[in-house]
Amino acid sequence: MDLVTRLVCVLLLLALLLAVAPSPGVAKELCPQPCHCPRRGRLDCRHAGLATVPPGSRHWPLAVLDFTGNSIAAVGKKAWKHYPWTETLVLRDNELRAVKSHSLEGLFLLKHLDLSCNEIVSIEERAFEPLPFLKLL
Repeated sequence: MDLVTRLVCVLLLLALLLAVAPSPGVAKELCPQPCHCPRRGRLDCRHAGLATVPPGSRHWPLAVLDFTGNSIAAVGKKAWKHYPWTETLVLRDNELRAVKSHSLEGLFLLKHLDLSCNEIVSIEERAFEPLPFLKLL
């Protein structure tokens, strides 16, 4: 490959990367309110007064979701559809009473799950089946 061809390839690759990478201002738009996205890949919803999981954006990969200290009592079907890249989910200190068979659907890449300090009284059969990579519960 000659120098001109290499240069064109590099410029095309750079243009592609710039087209798909979110700009700093976009991060705030894609971060669900009233949460914060302090670092790339992290959603911080600690003590945000949430009763449900807020919808996010599939285009902003969030590997860590922290919902510590909210009032989430149940997780509905498809609650995680906007968070397919999640590897760590913290639901510590909420009001969860049950883990249903659909509660964790959509979290295929999940490795760490913190459900501590909730009011869980029942866990449905196969509730953790959608989590093939889960290492720590």
